[in-house]
Amino acid sequence: MTFVVYLQSGDSSAEELSSVTQVTGPVLPIVRPRPTAEIVSITDEMKVEKGYYKLRLERTNAKLVGIRKKRAEATEKEEKK
Repeated sequence: MTFVVYLQSGDSSAEELSSVTQVTGPVLPIVRPRPTAEIVSITDEMKVEKGYYKLRLERTNAKLVGIRKKRAEATEKEEKK
């Protein structure tokens, strides 16, 4: 199969393409900041805490904010009547 290549405005000529050199090595080095972790000894207070329960509770609270606000407004309107 042969493909026909059409030149478009802005394309480089064959002379320019033959004189170009290929860049090797890092052009823009990617520097990722390393996260720092603090080493802490676990206390009895930390052991008693229920982390997963707290996360689920806060996720539920965030999900139900609008519904609870709407419900509170509805009860407020009924109390005014």
